[in-house]
Amino acid sequence: MIYVEISLAPNPKPVWKGELPINTDDASQSLDAVFAKFNLDHPPSYPHRSLSVGDEVFLATPQSVGTYRCESFGWSPIQ
Repeated sequence: MIYVEISLAPNPKPVWKGELPINTDDASQSLDAVFAKFNLDHPPSYPHRSLSVGDEVFLATPQSVGTYRCESFGWSPIQ
């Protein structure tokens, strides 16, 4: 399980917080799984649009914690 917070651009305030059953400690694989989840199979508690460029994802796995911005191709870490 990983803890996730989703913020939709341009508002940095999270619109969704929760745990997802993603079983990897790799941030890149986790971000790809979160992107797929929120674009193809939204959780019932997420009544918003799909993830897009500029949106932010906070991720907490057993191995790492970080915030990432969705880019045209991939993710960039936010310092």
